[in-house]
Amino acid sequence: MYFPYDINENFLQRQYISESLKEIGIFTNQDVMINLFTGQNAYRGLELFNDLSARAGVTSLPIGDRCNDELLHKFVTDFFPTIIAGSPSRISKYADYCLESGFDIHFDQVMYATSSLYPAQKEKIEKAFGVQRVTSIYGSAETGPWAYFDSNILNTSQFIIADKVSSVEIIDPDEDGYGDIVVTNKLRKRFPVIRYSLGDIGKVWSQSIHGAECKILEVKGRNTQWVSFSDIQIELDKFEKSLSKYMDWQIIQKFDSDGDEIIQVNIYNGSEPSSDFVETQKILDKLCKVNMYAGALKKVDIQKVEHAELIKSKISNKVIKIVDKRNQ
Repeated sequence: MYFPYDINENFLQRQYISESLKEIGIFTNQDVMINLFTGQNAYRGLELFNDLSARAGVTSLPIGDRCNDELLHKFVTDFFPTIIAGSPSRISKYADYCLESGFDIHFDQVMYATSSLYPAQKEKIEKAFGVQRVTSIYGSAETGPWAYFDSNILNTSQFIIADKVSSVEIIDPDEDGYGDIVVTNKLRKRFPVIRYSLGDIGKVWSQSIHGAECKILEVKGRNTQWVSFSDIQIELDKFEKSLSKYMDWQIIQKFDSDGDEIIQVNIYNGSEPSSDFVETQKILDKLCKVNMYAGALKKVDIQKVEHAELIKSKISNKVIKIVDKRNQ
């Protein structure tokens, strides 16, 4: 896919976001940021966060997500960064490495993007780095960055909307106000982005922050992500309720050697033991109605794996949550 944009409008959007981050104190010119976002295969996370931080006077170290933990640790101990930025999966993996190795590392701030921060990842990061402030940037490849989160002000998954950049609508909200998040970019006129549906579910309200009235977006999760088998569909967020206590995970749909349909759940939990898989197994067996009727799913197979074994997007290097191998 290709998303056209005017480079000057793109830089203007980044400038607005960078100024907002500096105004709220997320970025200062005293900060040094180690940047672990992806920068390969035309994915621009690494470049975007270098640009946002540099515009605010932050010294950015563009390491990338494919640097191994040993070399990453050398960068950290050589340059003493105040901010570690990257995907939750990559940051929590380094956190586990530090804890297992007994390293005493401190960051003032953790900044994440590209995917949700699971409770197990947050716990691991806070334990390893003693960090109190967690921040995040929200947006998409199509719309660019247009909202930001600061744990000093908001709860997890709540973002301040940069009003200069975007207008946000909630379409077909439920009784709690959650619906499809639809975004119009106010800056892009050469290649307009008008009422673009992100595929996320959320709600919007107003809140006073530092004396200014701000629009707040709460993101509930993705829309239309399903695990489908045996004529039934289960929303992905129902799996997340049981699996979010782990550092990362992946659902593999496939057939076993006998031709029976099974679900394999690969769990990465760093150096943590797998003793609680027993309870997780019971929950997932019940959720997936294993062997409850003729033609039902035969098995949910839980496997503890290393982070490198999780299948990732070749473009963004994000962990793909549902991998369907039934046609292979």
